[in-house]
Amino acid sequence: MTRKPDEVQALNKRISEIIGVLAEEQEKLDDILRYLESISEADLGKMSRSASSARNRRRKAGTKSIKEEKEEYENKRHHIEAKIGRLWEKINDLQKQKEDLEKKG
Repeated sequence: MTRKPDEVQALNKRISEIIGVLAEEQEKLDDILRYLESISEADLGKMSRSASSARNRRRKAGTKSIKEEKEEYENKRHHIEAKIGRLWEKINDLQKQKEDLEKKG
């Protein structure tokens, strides 16, 4: 008889852990979105030209342009959004398992 309450408790703990990870990922996403919003298109063009000419002057081929950096952050954003989606699916799955256990108990 004590097995089901233990299983429910374990599911609750796992749900709580995933919610913690979800909050961290959401914070990362919010930071990225704020950064991307802070770069207006006019500023993007201006900074890109400035960075490009400075890079050419210094011959630093490895320096990223603002446009490249923005694209990188867009990719990070998409990966984090996908991860958040998977975390919500996992939470939903665990909640269903918990409900099934509680109905049987």
